[in-house]
Amino acid sequence: KPRELSYNLAVCYYMQGDFDKALNLLDQIPNDDLTLYQKALTYLKLGQSQKALAYALTIKKIDGRVQELLGDIWLSMGESKQAKQMYLSIPKAKRTAKVYFLLGVTALEKDRDQAQEYFAQAKSMDKKYYHHAMNQYASIMKMLNDKEKKK
Repeated sequence: KPRELSYNLAVCYYMQGDFDKALNLLDQIPNDDLTLYQKALTYLKLGQSQKALAYALTIKKIDGRVQELLGDIWLSMGESKQAKQMYLSIPKAKRTAKVYFLLGVTALEKDRDQAQEYFAQAKSMDKKYYHHAMNQYASIMKMLNDKEKKK
């Protein structure tokens, strides 16, 4: 099954960080939901959020995985309201520590108490992930604050 082989190879290239090779293979496969998802994911990794969004929005069967991807894309575009809506549309039983953490990030500006609840939920689900994500978030915020101070 050459189509499945190409898709699986594209995923392998993606996982190795060779996004151009992944996209080259994905472009040779007809666009079904799985291919569109992988294209959106790859474009998101390449920092091309608009293209990622275009592919993600054309996926027909929207499940928790697609909702999470859409949330990630909206968040990468600075659209925290849309990102929060996407993350909240994932059923509670299917939310991961990552989803709760990012819900905390989206709520932080308007509702610190709610954000802390989301962070606490993420931490209780996966402490290792929570600490890693919090360190990354703190580093990003420090970099942005330093940039603002220079201006």
